[in-house]
Amino acid sequence: MAAGAVVTRDDLTWKRPAHGVSPREIDAVLGKRARADIAEDTVLQWSHLE
Repeated sequence: MAAGAVVTRDDLTWKRPAHGVSPREIDAVLGKRARADIAEDTVLQWSHLE
């Protein structure tokens, strides 16, 4: 995902175990923007989002 891109449901997948943003938080994640480029399969952290 490129820096500045808006997060959509199609951008996300859930993996276990993980130490990133919980699947429970999907509504809070959708519509946020990426602060920097995020490589595929990166465990998403709140710090990745604006």
